[in-house]
Amino acid sequence: MVYAVDFVLNVMKELSSTEPVLFQRDGLLYIASEQGFGQVTYGLRTRPEEIQSWENRGQSPEIAESEDAIHKWVGDKYNKKPDFKKGEKPYLKAICFGPDDNSFTLEEITKGAQELAKLKDDGKIRMVLHRSGYHSHKYGYAADGIDVWVQEARVMDRERYLEIIREKEDKIINRVEGIENVGERRDVGESYERLTFPDCVILTPNIMVGLPRSGRLHLHRDELDSWIKSTRLSINYSGSTKGSILYHQDMDTYDESPFGVSVKLNAKVLNASDVKEFDSKRQYLIERISKELIAVNSNMALAEEYVARLNAIHNKICAPNIEWSKDLRKDMKARATA
Repeated sequence: MVYAVDFVLNVMKELSSTEPVLFQRDGLLYIASEQGFGQVTYGLRTRPEEIQSWENRGQSPEIAESEDAIHKWVGDKYNKKPDFKKGEKPYLKAICFGPDDNSFTLEEITKGAQELAKLKDDGKIRMVLHRSGYHSHKYGYAADGIDVWVQEARVMDRERYLEIIREKEDKIINRVEGIENVGERRDVGESYERLTFPDCVILTPNIMVGLPRSGRLHLHRDELDSWIKSTRLSINYSGSTKGSILYHQDMDTYDESPFGVSVKLNAKVLNASDVKEFDSKRQYLIERISKELIAVNSNMALAEEYVARLNAIHNKICAPNIEWSKDLRKDMKARATA
């Protein structure tokens, strides 16, 4: 079986100068290095379920097979902070938000990756869940701030984590496959909206890669679709994804085979005062972009198999709509040439 998470893992390993680090923040998996990061939108739960005594089941595997990384809570009830277990603070500090913001920059992600890379690789992955609240007059005037704090923190074996991620991806795709709208032309858009697609994105200073859907960056303050290291990225929790730094266009149920790999090159400005400086910058940029595109290209066979499965499911579910759209285009073309 082919998985989207493996595509992101493989690409990040090839375009990175060092082994990428993995962590989960607010339900999203990050695979990061100095060169950039990949984001997968179907991370694992970090909060134990409330299971009634009469229910014949236990906690989900990610809870049962992971450990709480918080030793205790300190401070008063209005300012409680987690006291992490021995040895966990350096790992968690690198991936936690500060108290004032729950957005981030490419530079902050790569800095966190650098901090994690310096620590001992113990074969584990850390998972954190934040909460935030409105804080009026935080800096002296109305509507001027929020408070952000860690609510949950867990640690588990990294390879086991990836196994459960792949199992979860299977369940997500099976739910897509289970939409029962085959047999007549109807709008399945509402059914698509209720689903959580296994969306992935890779972002470097040079390229943005989306799988299996394309999209544009969800930026903190503006809607420009180019970026620099200090561009502040937000998470979009609306629509049919659990959360992503990308806005995704609604799936058109009248289009055939809409899934694929989308690559966007970032806008770049080369400033130089002489031929030698310009040529040096030109060659460096070409080499960086080429290396990153080669990393994507060398994993396209994996992506091709993955999106072929999704497209086959989509084309089956939406067959009546697709055929209707084809017939309409043929009819319009015939009228235009009559």
